[in-house]
Amino acid sequence: MNLTKEKNICFFLTDLSDPGGVQRVVVELANFMSRYNNITIISVYANIKDGEPSYPYDISDRVKVVYLVKKSGSGGKVIKQINCLLKVIFFSVTIKKYKFDYIISQGMDSVIWSSIGAVLSRAKYICCDHTSYFRKPLWARIGRRLSLLLSHQIVVLTALDKSQWNSKKVTTISNPIPVDDNVCIEPLSFRQKNIIAIGRLVEVKGFIRLLDIWKSVVDSGSNNNYSLRIIGEGPMRAMLDNYIIKNSIKNVTISDFTKDINEVYKNARLLLVTSFFEGFSMVLIEAMYYGVPAIAFDVHSGPREIIYNNETGFLVEDGNIGKFVDLLSAVLNDESTLEYMSYNARLRVNKYRIDEVCNKWGEIMEGVK
Repeated sequence: MNLTKEKNICFFLTDLSDPGGVQRVVVELANFMSRYNNITIISVYANIKDGEPSYPYDISDRVKVVYLVKKSGSGGKVIKQINCLLKVIFFSVTIKKYKFDYIISQGMDSVIWSSIGAVLSRAKYICCDHTSYFRKPLWARIGRRLSLLLSHQIVVLTALDKSQWNSKKVTTISNPIPVDDNVCIEPLSFRQKNIIAIGRLVEVKGFIRLLDIWKSVVDSGSNNNYSLRIIGEGPMRAMLDNYIIKNSIKNVTISDFTKDINEVYKNARLLLVTSFFEGFSMVLIEAMYYGVPAIAFDVHSGPREIIYNNETGFLVEDGNIGKFVDLLSAVLNDESTLEYMSYNARLRVNKYRIDEVCNKWGEIMEGVK
């Protein structure tokens, strides 16, 4: 990592206990950077189990983890407003205990809580946007405005997102993938006939249209003994379970997130991504590392910057359910195409290696004035 000397670096995010892509990125960056720097992760929330905070990803003993408040049920409007103020105060007080050289706020929602404290500190303040710029809920709009006003540097994940910001503060760094050169990755023909879809069970991930696609494939008899495994947790779980039953969708299961997610990739032959919006999908590059081709809707940003169309997977016009069904049906009955794409995916993934990505982060931090 290209830093001239050891630094004190803080990664700040809203909820480290949530098993999502942002959390995985933060942990991977923190673990790697802690080899050469003092790293602290500060999370607004923590999920407490048996009296201890519980996190979905393995965090190095070299990394210090601090949380501000316990995760709890929602209260009334006044309580929520008080809690918002307390989070800002807690962060401002917490960072006074540490002489951070850099505060890296991961996610536009986290910028809302971190910006005041970061500005009051003497640290260099870097904000990272993990969602597509075309996705504009209120929290994202506020976070982006604060980032432009108060940060020293803004990091986005795709070239298209960078073009939308229209600011010299903005640079592009992709998400990293951890590399284990000793891992055994078998050819697709040795794996079970599993198709996977991984992500938070929320509307933006498009799981309803995924189930509609899968039902069409199975009902036509084109699934060739493949099964669909949806891996994730979130507020739509009960709705998705009921949707499967109501529509008599066969050969599909939904499983909770697992820490051993690498085993899921190692036993899969194909990944499906049906999101309405994507940032820089960790799921896509992790799948590439394990030689899993992908079919994804070509939304504004994300998949098109990772998938090499017809080489490592397929991009389908967003919303074209019929085309998605046709491609999926065809590829499930074409083992040679899957093997070809699997091989190419393994070749293309090297630019996302954790060491390469962290070198870029080092260059950014060294260049912040």
